[in-house]
Amino acid sequence: MSPLLAHIVALGAALIGLLVARQVLARRRGLFRKPSGDHVVVVRESHGARELVLQKTVEVAQTRQWCADPMRSRTAYTDGFHLCTLFAPSFERVLFLGGGGAIGPRQFAALHPQARIDVVERDPVVVEAARRFFGFAQSPRLTLHQADARAFISSQPAGEVHIVVVDLCDAFGVPREVTTAPFFQAVARSLAPAGVMCMNLLGTDAADGLVMTAFATIQRQFGSDHCHLFAIPNRPEEVPIAEGWRNWLVFATGGENRVAVEEVVRSSTRLDNAMTPLVSAAARGHIAAPVS
Repeated sequence: MSPLLAHIVALGAALIGLLVARQVLARRRGLFRKPSGDHVVVVRESHGARELVLQKTVEVAQTRQWCADPMRSRTAYTDGFHLCTLFAPSFERVLFLGGGGAIGPRQFAALHPQARIDVVERDPVVVEAARRFFGFAQSPRLTLHQADARAFISSQPAGEVHIVVVDLCDAFGVPREVTTAPFFQAVARSLAPAGVMCMNLLGTDAADGLVMTAFATIQRQFGSDHCHLFAIPNRPEEVPIAEGWRNWLVFATGGENRVAVEEVVRSSTRLDNAMTPLVSAAARGHIAAPVS
């Protein structure tokens, strides 16, 4: 190859690289980046969605919502939180432990005018990002508590919460301190007799993994007949923090309410129906058969 031809080829490759980089940057636009403790909180837009991400040695996405419709989630497990209403159809008080971009609490506030929703988030930078970029604002029915989730749930009066959603992740995934017997005892104590806990877990399906260990602890607290574990398959644009990892949802109920597994799976395909118009269709068919 002549020097001139080699130069032309190199220049062409450089131009192609610039075009590819430009396209990638166009698809992923950074909006916010701020350190908080041992991690960095990032807000960006990618593939039509706005994301809140915690970064350390890996990154964990806490919130994804459509840019075109900020009330619609882009994450299947978040949509799955609405299945709590199967287990506790007559509810008034909802508690979210873990806020992120607060799309779940905002959806509950919009869809259920009878409900009072409390959100617990300890990271002040996450709170800042939720307010600035995800439309989170307090109201008479939607209250933010900047506090540690374990301390907050332990301080709650017994039997007053109908739905507890546990969505606690740090830059490595679900902290082990919120998968212990004392934590689940505090959650169970706060629940009304016909209440339900829904917990998002992140991990593998290995028998000795965090998910199965946490689920076994939940079963010991609530009783195995009152606990369901569901796998949420990863969507193509949702890159897990490690190979083989995915989100899982656990539903654990008190002694007065039971729902057949088949009804949970069937209802997961109706999350975008006329009764819940603000809930994304992302979860359609994504709540898989239960894991025993």
